[in-house]
Amino acid sequence: MITIALQNLVIKNCKNLESLPKELHTLTSLQNFVIESYPALVSFQITGSPIVLQKLEIRNCKNLEFQAKGLQKLTNMKIEECSSLINCKNQEPVFCGLRNLTTSNSHHSWIS
Repeated sequence: MITIALQNLVIKNCKNLESLPKELHTLTSLQNFVIESYPALVSFQITGSPIVLQKLEIRNCKNLEFQAKGLQKLTNMKIEECSSLINCKNQEPVFCGLRNLTTSNSHHSWIS
């Protein structure tokens, strides 16, 4: 198996793709992940190998219903123009290290 030491990943303007690569969990060094303008994306999970993801930005993904699991090291999260995102406050406590949360144009309350 080849391991990739990729630390930053930006995926944007993928208007017709409906899912992220299943191999995303193999990027065990990934620290910063941005998903932008991915309107057909409905869901994704970041699970599997030890997750070191520290910064997650999701922008203009109108149909996305994100399942947050295994993101204990996440310190920064930005959510913009994602009207279908589920309310994370009812999920297991996965954001215990979160220091910065920015949301805009969201219909949900993200923290209680």
